[in-house]
Amino acid sequence: MRLAVFGLSILLATTSLVQAQETTPAPAGDAANQATTAPAADPVVATVNGSPIHRSEVLRFQESLPEQYRTMPLEMVFEPLLNRVIDTRLLAAKAEQEGIASDPAVEAKVTDAQQAILRDEILRRAVDQATSSEALQKAYDEAKAQPDFALEEARAAHILVETPEAASEVIARLDKGETFAEVAKSVSKDPGSAEQGGELGWFTRDKMVPEFSAAAFTMEPGSYSKEPIKSQFGYHVILLEEKRTREPSIEEMREALFQQGARQAIEAVVADVREGVTIEKFNPDGSAPAPAGSTPPADVAPAAPAQ
Repeated sequence: MRLAVFGLSILLATTSLVQAQETTPAPAGDAANQATTAPAADPVVATVNGSPIHRSEVLRFQESLPEQYRTMPLEMVFEPLLNRVIDTRLLAAKAEQEGIASDPAVEAKVTDAQQAILRDEILRRAVDQATSSEALQKAYDEAKAQPDFALEEARAAHILVETPEAASEVIARLDKGETFAEVAKSVSKDPGSAEQGGELGWFTRDKMVPEFSAAAFTMEPGSYSKEPIKSQFGYHVILLEEKRTREPSIEEMREALFQQGARQAIEAVVADVREGVTIEKFNPDGSAPAPAGSTPPADVAPAAPAQ
């Protein structure tokens, strides 16, 4: 575990130790004055040698923890998180006093961290702008104007068996008048649909294996397949119940539109910052790469040992 992120178990374990060394602030003096002047949405929640710590600092620290702790109400973890923020500030001040901040290795880490933060922030702002409600609505309207926007859907049931002979027996039973649901419940090997009489509900072509979709979308509603349909799962007998064409709502497409907008925004920002920039790349050992199209030299065999 990286030292930069303290586990919550450590936070909880050290809370009582830290509390034993704390003093209870009086409701007057500098701390009270700072608390009254802080914005209500970001109050002062502690002071360290008179320097205020705001609620927002505790929230930022919570955001650095694993997801199960980020989603917890702040009140549940407030005390250990506040203590860790206090400890972090004190340790950083101590490191400054000891000259650790001027260590070249530390300076390099600070530079890397700063660049990463700035990188993430410029990309986040671009993504936020590209995925706003207005931007997603515009993307939806543009998609809706395309000729292939509407979805072709089918509602079907199926009976899955292991062999073509078993599938032919199923078709024979259906030809004799047994209901599709009865046969599905008695012989289908699909555990997800057999108990429902083989029902699969509504689906688009891409939701099923190609062989299944190719057969289902060419059938007439109310008919069942007269030949076994082979797929990677076995042999299917399909009952096509309905077909329809409908336009997906913006809510159905929101996630796809968001991902598309975010990807395009990031690609645009990266392309923009690279525009007009001279970039040279070298091999891992710092040597110049071989010209494009050249043949790398063959490995030289070691000399034979002297006799």
